[in-house]
Amino acid sequence: MNPEFEPPIGQRTHELEDANASLRRSEEINAKEMQTLHLVATQLISASGMEALYDQILDTALGILHADLATLQMVYPTRGSFVSFREACVTPASLSC
Repeated sequence: MNPEFEPPIGQRTHELEDANASLRRSEEINAKEMQTLHLVATQLISASGMEALYDQILDTALGILHADLATLQMVYPTRGSFVSFREACVTPASLSC
C-alpha cells in the first residue's frame, strides 16, 4: 500500500468507528424510549382514571423529549378550536404549574 494514503485511511477509519459508536448509542436510547412507550400504552389500557392517564402521558412526553414543559390540548373540530387542559413542567420557572 502507498504510504501517502495510510494517514487519510486511518483517519477515515477512526471517523467511521466513532460514527458507528454514536449510532449504537442512539439505537440504545431509541430502544429505551420504545420500552417506555410500550409501558405507557399498557398503562393506558388499565388506567384507573383519566386524570392519572393524563399525568402519565405528560410525564412520558417530558421524559422522552427531554422537555421542560408539556401541555395536553383537547381539539374541538366542530368549533375549529382547541383548549389546553393539562400542563406539566420540570422546573417551576418553566411554567407556573
